[in-house]
Amino acid sequence: MKRFLPYRLLKFAYKSRADDYLQYIDREELRSEDDYKQLMSLMAFQGLENDYLSSVLGLYASSYRRPVLRTPQLGAAFFGRLRQLRNVYDGGDARAFTRDLKKFSDALLSSLPERIQHFLASTHTLQLKLISDLPLEWLAIGGVPLMFDHIVSRIPLTPGNALFAHFNGSREDLHVGPQEAERVLILNCLPPTDKLSAYPRLFGEVLDGMGVRHSYVEPSMWRNTRLP
Repeated sequence: MKRFLPYRLLKFAYKSRADDYLQYIDREELRSEDDYKQLMSLMAFQGLENDYLSSVLGLYASSYRRPVLRTPQLGAAFFGRLRQLRNVYDGGDARAFTRDLKKFSDALLSSLPERIQHFLASTHTLQLKLISDLPLEWLAIGGVPLMFDHIVSRIPLTPGNALFAHFNGSREDLHVGPQEAERVLILNCLPPTDKLSAYPRLFGEVLDGMGVRHSYVEPSMWRNTRLP
């Protein structure tokens, strides 16, 4: 977007949001009517992205049957602090790196709403999925980083970049016709000791009865597993 919008407008897309998720802008920060129109276009684009992200998170929550907590957008200044932290690490001073890492983690935690901090500190769960470009797994809850207290995985998310670009690149309908139906692969990754492992095999038998061509595969790791 840098090719189309000046930084004085683009910065509004990357500034931190208030706890009510709104971005407050002083009219005096806009120099002309063109600035106002460009800013409205930028906000409309970001609104589309937020709507798409909400749909993705809703589908994720429904499919995995897990709650989703959405925090206000954090400021882009954290990325500059990450680059500084990397420079300290490359300098080889372990003590300075440990000190600056703690400062970064504390600042990252304090930027989250108190209710989110309380939830992370009071909720006991084994797994957390973080959708963020910032290393939230470094958050020190009660002095212990999340990644040492939970199984944490993180999906990168860049505002106005990766997610919405992916949406634009995959928004065409997916057509499944007779030719695609002949390329069915059933991959049964469940061990024989799992009661659900019979269902993929039964599905393959049903397809056989219907005359649908398919391939059925069980990973080799289960081949030598003995049933109780």
